Amino acid sequence: RMEAAVNQGDYAKALSEYETLPEAAKAAGADFAGKLKARIEVETQVDALISGAMKA
Repeated sequence: RMEAAVNQGDYAKALSEYETLPEAAKAAGADFAGKLKARIEVETQVDALISGAMKA
C-alpha cells in the first residue's frame, strides 16, 4: 500500500501506511519515512509560495 501511494504521489497516505507498520519494520524504513516527511514539507512550502504569488 505504501508503494502504491508513493507511485500515485500521495506521500501523506504513504506516511500514514508507514505508521501502521510493526516497530521492526518502522526501524528498517526510518530513512524512507524521513524522506517522505521532507517531501511532504517541501510540497507544503511550495504550495504556500504558489498561493502567495497568485494573490499578489
